[in-house]
Amino acid sequence: DPVLNIAEFEYDGGDCCAATCTDPICGFGTIKEAFGTVLRVIGDGYQQCSDPDMVDVLISVHNVIRKEYLDHSFRSVNSTAPQMKFECDGVTHLSFEIQEGIEEKSEL
Repeated sequence: DPVLNIAEFEYDGGDCCAATCTDPICGFGTIKEAFGTVLRVIGDGYQQCSDPDMVDVLISVHNVIRKEYLDHSFRSVNSTAPQMKFECDGVTHLSFEIQEGIEEKSEL
């Protein structure tokens, strides 16, 4: 709850941050935009995290290259879209499908 995500309420018990949320589905299906781009497929993460005890991390995306691979019979093989996944101490803080429009951009 963004309204409770303030010091007076102890940052809503940390439920808006990956490092402190204890629910098994924390952050699942919450990322609709990343790097200033509306995502085609909703990702996972904590865009509402506001805890001054946590340190910001700058993430930049550069030179994403997607190639279609061929199998040994030279037929095109479907490949999945590249994924961005940022983890710390085994906890996923951000995960989404990389798409056009996010290259050469950064996000805190």
